[in-house]
Amino acid sequence: MEILNFDRIKGAFPKDSLLKVPNFIQNAINYGDEVIKYPEKVLQNFLGIKELKIRRNDVLFDITGKINAKKNDLGYINTKNIEETFVKFNTYGLMDIDISKALKQSEIFIVDITKDLHLLDITPEEMIKSIKLSVLTSTDKLKVLSYEHQGLMILPRGKTIKGSICFYNKGIELCSSKSSSRYTSIIGEDFVQNANNILRCERHIYDKATMRKAFNLPKSDSKIYLQKIINSQSNPIYETIQNFTQGKELF
Repeated sequence: MEILNFDRIKGAFPKDSLLKVPNFIQNAINYGDEVIKYPEKVLQNFLGIKELKIRRNDVLFDITGKINAKKNDLGYINTKNIEETFVKFNTYGLMDIDISKALKQSEIFIVDITKDLHLLDITPEEMIKSIKLSVLTSTDKLKVLSYEHQGLMILPRGKTIKGSICFYNKGIELCSSKSSSRYTSIIGEDFVQNANNILRCERHIYDKATMRKAFNLPKSDSKIYLQKIINSQSNPIYETIQNFTQGKELF
């Protein structure tokens, strides 16, 4: 069973996992602030950390796969590197946390599951056109919308993007102005220049009901924990495609 790769995980771990914070955060705590958000000017020094916020009872985090980027590797979050990912909060000097406790008790709110297809005999644009045609001829219950980087988004009619799946050319994204030069320098210019054969597929899950269904979790689970998600045997991307196309293979 292939492991799940995540491009984004947003969640929170209990505040008692927090052992120490930098002085500028401690000063805010001492001042009595109940919610302390790490400034963007601080977080922009670290790839892959979108948000860190200390709240009354927990610590909110929003991280992306870029946190694990390296040469010739776009960077993902998965069961093999999740501990290493959390350790970076400590090594970056952003905070000291009890890694084991934080991993065990992290509750998850949002995930983007990703799969990169390295195409050989077809371009991402050709594949995207094929996917669009396949969906439109399979059912009238889905909407196909344009997505960034010459991609497309598929979602049920009447639904929001919180349950969507999208496909796009990863190479176009890497060469766009939105892509961080620091990120592309880490993965390497040669990799970037040869990334136009990568079709990225992302499954966006932005609410608990959709998450429980995607990961086959009981409806009675009021909280959805990181360990259940990161180690899941489910395949939300494949299962969503199968559901959307009524069993018709897209690729």
